[in-house]
Amino acid sequence: MGNSETGIVSPFDKIIDRTGTESLKWVYPRKVLKVDNAIPMWVADMDFEAPPAVVEAIRRRAAHGIYGYPLIPPSFWQAAIDWLKRRHGWNVRKDWMAKSPGIVPALNYCVRAFTEPADGVIIQTPVYFPFYHAVENNGRRLIRNPLRFDGRRYTMDLDDLERKIDQGGRLLILCSPHNPVGRVWTREELEGLGRIAVERDLLVISDEIHHDLVYSGHRQHIFAALSPELAIRTLTCIAPSKTFNIPGLSTAVAIASNPKLLEAFKDETERAGFELGQVFGIVGFEAAYAHG
Repeated sequence: MGNSETGIVSPFDKIIDRTGTESLKWVYPRKVLKVDNAIPMWVADMDFEAPPAVVEAIRRRAAHGIYGYPLIPPSFWQAAIDWLKRRHGWNVRKDWMAKSPGIVPALNYCVRAFTEPADGVIIQTPVYFPFYHAVENNGRRLIRNPLRFDGRRYTMDLDDLERKIDQGGRLLILCSPHNPVGRVWTREELEGLGRIAVERDLLVISDEIHHDLVYSGHRQHIFAALSPELAIRTLTCIAPSKTFNIPGLSTAVAIASNPKLLEAFKDETERAGFELGQVFGIVGFEAAYAHG
């Protein structure tokens, strides 16, 4: 909230007109759904400005005037490494990381890299709709492991998960924290999932894009950081998109300490034609994690 006594106004109190920016959030309901005056709470796109450090970094880069093919500087990777260490106590290395034009593309790369056509891929429903698309659009078999709802909150159904592995599930796409149910999984829940993954040789793709948006009293536990046994069978996806409201910069990273997983992921990104980053995405990603 703004402070009326000091004259300081919070950036979260600033109302910004997004008319003319072709914002998917605001335009889609009107142009596609033909609904006027919709309240667009269907997409994780906030009406807040990006942090000043991000805006200034992009402004400086734009002022150069040449937007040629970019290489990714070491400082890009270091910003993510430092953020994960500082905020989550997770020690990662540059040689564990690969770039992606977003987490949704990364999920598609993973499905193609780690499974074969008609293999089963497990998702924990209800879940973010691109999870379904990443499985079905790539010719894999969608296997649902529904969350349990007790009238108050959702929990994992690990008994059902084991049954779904018996049905041919080779890969699990984990959403942590979970979108849309809002659960920040406890360490105990994730360890229970992890025991099954190790015992049943299940690969896990952990989408942790909301890992910074956790209420006080709760703690995000990075799945791959729980044990070495889980680290070798997990690829983690992160991005500053949700934390800093910069999804349009389309830049994310995938993290895997297992070199076989990481190389398979990189190979798939190259087959998809993604070899270079996006000029302003690189700049914004680094500024967000280094100074946000």
